Amino acid sequence: MKNKLKRFLTKENILNRKNFIFLSIFILFFGVAFFRFQNLGYSEFQDDEKKARFLISPESSWQDFLLSQRKGPLQFIFTLAPILITKDPLNEFSIRFPFALSSFLASVVLYLIIFKLTKSHLASFFVVGFFSINGFVVGFGRIAQYQNLNILFSFLAILFTIYLTKNNTKIILYSILAGGFYGISFLAHWDAVYYAPILLYLGICFLRRKDLNHKIKIKAVFGVLVSFMIFLLPFLIPYLQNLTSTQNSNLTYLNSRVGVEGSEISRHYEIFKLYNPFVTEYFLIVGFVISVFFFRKTFMFISWSILSFLAIKFFMTTPKTHIYNYLIPLTITSTLGFYFLYEMLIKNSKKFLKIIGVIILLSTFLTLSFLTFQSYTIFIDTNPEYPWNAKKVLWFKAPEVVSNEVITFGFPYKRGYKEISKIIPENCKFQSNENKSMMQIYIKGDWGNSRDCFYYIRVKKPFDLDGKKDVYPGLKDSKKVYEYTNFKETQTQVYKLK
Repeated sequence: MKNKLKRFLTKENILNRKNFIFLSIFILFFGVAFFRFQNLGYSEFQDDEKKARFLISPESSWQDFLLSQRKGPLQFIFTLAPILITKDPLNEFSIRFPFALSSFLASVVLYLIIFKLTKSHLASFFVVGFFSINGFVVGFGRIAQYQNLNILFSFLAILFTIYLTKNNTKIILYSILAGGFYGISFLAHWDAVYYAPILLYLGICFLRRKDLNHKIKIKAVFGVLVSFMIFLLPFLIPYLQNLTSTQNSNLTYLNSRVGVEGSEISRHYEIFKLYNPFVTEYFLIVGFVISVFFFRKTFMFISWSILSFLAIKFFMTTPKTHIYNYLIPLTITSTLGFYFLYEMLIKNSKKFLKIIGVIILLSTFLTLSFLTFQSYTIFIDTNPEYPWNAKKVLWFKAPEVVSNEVITFGFPYKRGYKEISKIIPENCKFQSNENKSMMQIYIKGDWGNSRDCFYYIRVKKPFDLDGKKDVYPGLKDSKKVYEYTNFKETQTQVYKLK
């Protein structure tokens, strides 16, 4: 055993291509895992996370609960399992874990997709690298939300559709898996529709194959459609029936989010900059322009990016974080643009072009390194908590968030609500400048005022920015019963008014 280890550790073995590739992939996915699981349970449940838990009121059935939601049932199933195991609906780490794991697995599937298309570990490494440290992907990968499931199951659908276009065996199996996984993706959220452009393109590529007979193609299409409907229709049919009922509020919500008037690019850019403060937009723009020069190789990703962008730009009046749906294909497209440029130059016989190719490779790696550090600084490092505080990323300074139009999912946020829940008795009422429904996840008392027992929770930098400037009357003359301090800064104060 010692001799084998000694031979492996020799310079010749360590530096050989196979071991170098293995080590690079290991480092890549170790980094992806770190960004998903490090400090995963640090933050309290955030905004829509409170709605993702499968908690049914005594007067409601599980069918009523699922059919009344704005999205499919998958995220509720994913939160139910850890709640049943731990018996603790307030265990942030355990409830987020399946979603963080899904985000990690999505990166693995993306690596397989890019390698299947390019046969290049280098291309796969960079695509997965830039995808995995994009601010939206990191932020969503750290909360209990449907986005992780949408990405994973849509990527699986893409992977098996690629297998249909390139493999000669197991065609029916791949068709069933492709359709089934896409159907499951819709059960996470209707955003799965944004993956339709690339799936349709790959489907056309499959149908154009001349080495397969028509019977096999018809069976494959049938397999895709049937498996897709088997997973989706049992939920979709009763959901649509419930959606069209006279007292359903989801249609009102849908009308407020979707419309032909579209949305302004400035609103897209504002939320984009919150999650990716520096360098990212330049990388995406330059890489996309370069990808156009390799149109035949990047066409499917270019068209996917453009169609997703146009759909969100012109048909969503309040897109908010849904813009991540076009940033995913855009990130893939831009990264491949740089890779194909490097590949073209490095294969050229002229020495100076090879040198330029090496410079592009090093520049791409340095950009990836900076963006990795940026995501670490704003999502993993909690001192101070961005975006509620300004924060430096090397020599750049990201300002604190001031607009109440943006959504701050996935950023570190802790205000001591579990500790506060032990201070306020269940038979007392309370109010706060923080979001009411967010507070009631942790505080057992009822929201409101009472002459007998009343507390006020003042949050210095609330998750809900609408309450940032709120000052409740009479606090100066009231008794402060608790103060939560984080990194030597007072974050939350609890006052007993009555």
